[in-house]
Amino acid sequence: MVGLVLLLGAVGAGFYLYGYDSGPSHPAEWDSRVAELAVFVEQARGLEFDRPIFVDFLDEQEYSEFARVEESEFSDADREYADDLVAMSRALGLMEGEVDLLTAENELYDAGTLGFYSSDTERITVRGDELTSAVRVTLVHELTHALQDQNFDLDRLEDTEDPAVAGNLRAVAEGDAIRIENEYIDELPADEQEEYYAQTEADVTQTEQDLSDVPDVMSTLFGSTYLFGESFVQVLYEDGGTAGVNGALEDPPLADEQLLDPLTYLQGDAPEQPELAGDELGDEVIEEGTFGAVYWYVVLSERIDAHEALDAVEGWAGDAYVAYRSGGEVCVSSRYLAETDEDASEMERALGSWLATMPGEVASVERDGNEIALDACDPGPDAEIGVTGNSGDALILPYARSIWAASYLGQGIDLETSFCAADQVVEQVGVEELVNGDEEYFTSPEFQSYFLDALEACR
Repeated sequence: MVGLVLLLGAVGAGFYLYGYDSGPSHPAEWDSRVAELAVFVEQARGLEFDRPIFVDFLDEQEYSEFARVEESEFSDADREYADDLVAMSRALGLMEGEVDLLTAENELYDAGTLGFYSSDTERITVRGDELTSAVRVTLVHELTHALQDQNFDLDRLEDTEDPAVAGNLRAVAEGDAIRIENEYIDELPADEQEEYYAQTEADVTQTEQDLSDVPDVMSTLFGSTYLFGESFVQVLYEDGGTAGVNGALEDPPLADEQLLDPLTYLQGDAPEQPELAGDELGDEVIEEGTFGAVYWYVVLSERIDAHEALDAVEGWAGDAYVAYRSGGEVCVSSRYLAETDEDASEMERALGSWLATMPGEVASVERDGNEIALDACDPGPDAEIGVTGNSGDALILPYARSIWAASYLGQGIDLETSFCAADQVVEQVGVEELVNGDEEYFTSPEFQSYFLDALEACR
């Protein structure tokens, strides 16, 4: 897992939880350690707090205990479901071998985060009992979540029939909080910025070590919420200012395709749902739902070229999947709906390339018009699946495209031209260049020419 995703994802920030602990209580006034930060967040965000909230400063051990779930609290049903998820991931080429998913999740939520905001308790919890620059940045992030919650009710979609929309709201909230924390970092004095970046670099290194036993795909999917939330919000802010961001918190994306490609959100694209009858498959339905465009991109880019994967999922119109047990074997049946015949052909080719990397006869791909069926079964923990970890790096392609589109928008260029030009730039640049490029590369005449040439081609 590359440091980029961790740096822009959980590390250096935090996230919000809903459905945690008991109801809220509030202090009469802000803790003196956060009062000025709360004022900054209000001013930067253009919103006001209704009331102050409690902030808990925990040392390393206390935070670790807070972030983790005790092993004894996991039920047999929890462990069986976790094993089924691992089997599903092996079937789709994302994991291999035996994986203790519950332990890995504990590691991810402990080592991979620096703070939490709970919309249920309305409390902030941070790792660190000294007010360093890094802790202050984390507090700004979490205070932004508290402000969002008081103005937009972050857990209002907790019981929705479409959990994907609730997940998309979380991504928007994270992107908004990252935007505000970045504004705070930009305003720090030079010596405090230097301290912050040095600490963040050390945190990233330590986190990568701590998460070395966590499957790459878990870190990738965890980080994608932050990464695509950030780029999505940046586009909305450049296109419509604070009102645009507020609009997405009020009416979040209907599908994560709109996070992957914010133009689809701004143009009002709506997903469709292919029919897939779970009760006709196997002996027991484990779960059913929608993968979404981001998950399809992760599945593909784990095993094939990232540009080919991105081109394929650009035509996503909807999908459905059912995970089921048949004769003791865990299998996944999915249906991918493409927008056009050409889009279906692109996904069919991409899945053909993907299929060629999978072991044995564990998966099959069939096409019927604009609908493509991918069926796969768990090859077992002893199978050599050849997980690459490439999907983590691949996140940078759609992320960079949206950031570049936002940059064009910030120069007053219209929406369609901005995204057209950003697409052109992405086609010219490789994943490795983006991941490993330094300031000298990104400011080089060669790289800058991509932007000018792309803009000229799209006008």
